Amino acid sequence: MMAPTADDDYRRLTALLADCGATLARGGATSEVLQLCAQAVVEHLGAAFARIWVLEPDGETLRLRASAGLYTHLDGPHGSFRVGELKIGGIAAERRAVMTNDVAHDPRVDDHDWARSTGIVAFAGHPLVVDGRTVGVMALFSRAALGSTVIAHLGSVADAIAQFTARARAVEEERERLARELHDSVTQAIYGVVLGTRTTLTMLRSDRDPGVAAAALEEVAAMAETALSEMRELLVELHPRSLLDEGLVGALRRLAAAAASRYRGVEIDCALGAEPDLPAATREALYRIAQEALRNALRHARPGRVAVSLRPAAGGLILEVCDDGAGFDPTAACPGHLGLVSMRERAARIGGRLELVSAAGRGTTVRVSLARSRQPAS
Repeated sequence: MMAPTADDDYRRLTALLADCGATLARGGATSEVLQLCAQAVVEHLGAAFARIWVLEPDGETLRLRASAGLYTHLDGPHGSFRVGELKIGGIAAERRAVMTNDVAHDPRVDDHDWARSTGIVAFAGHPLVVDGRTVGVMALFSRAALGSTVIAHLGSVADAIAQFTARARAVEEERERLARELHDSVTQAIYGVVLGTRTTLTMLRSDRDPGVAAAALEEVAAMAETALSEMRELLVELHPRSLLDEGLVGALRRLAAAAASRYRGVEIDCALGAEPDLPAATREALYRIAQEALRNALRHARPGRVAVSLRPAAGGLILEVCDDGAGFDPTAACPGHLGLVSMRERAARIGGRLELVSAAGRGTTVRVSLARSRQPAS
């Protein structure tokens, strides 16, 4: 049997990219999409098996989310790795692709007897990296040596899978955050309304002082208003596209109004000017950045005032969210501040630049600068 030529490798890689591209574009449940991509790697490249690990939110554990070919189970000793552990964990830690056509003698493979017994001779592993952050690892094992064309271009497949994985993670985190918000704010407020109503009914039925009952009803009404404000804020977050149909300026005004109704002790000012002519994707990205920056300011900085502004500048556009709150050291490590990472990624995707200016006790400014010539088409 003749070894595959460079042209054969190129055709297989082209078919793989087309297959994975279509799968990633269709979207769906993360595990299902990643499984289809792993299957495509096996089918188009003739791999013995292919696997995809995704980095858990703890930033230290790689969890196997897809496995196709010789092995399809997701549990077992290779179901998870610590970053830096063995070959897979090492790829995640070093953010560097690893390839070999001599698996049986590779010191980072923990079972050389297994490689010899299964006939596995080649391995290619790629880190899944987005904007300098590792989000997972993709690997394939083959019974035939991998050609240089495969090794040189497999990174394109890994890059596409990395982008999908990062987006899926962002969606999962947003859903988890909204679920926590519903539980911690709206649900608790409604529970308070129910409890207060029952207490008031008990007072009325026992012919207690009407003034006391009226005071209890005032508290119930205040709790109901709080629940309504919090629900409105969440609805604004859940349905930005419908708001953006009215324009970015209108959507930002609604966002600020919803926040002001919830945080009544904070002055929220808007200076938004005329509606800019922007593609839909750019409008949504700017809205999401403003939303995250406003949320961070109100929940963590304890400000007295927050200002949201949108203005033209040097042929482009600047969005700013400024607060006079506690501030922080932006050069310090912020392992839990996923919102900052998300804002930077959104700005980069629309060709913008995000600046964060802050200092302890001096408030925070989040600024996005966008040149019109760099705005992506919708």
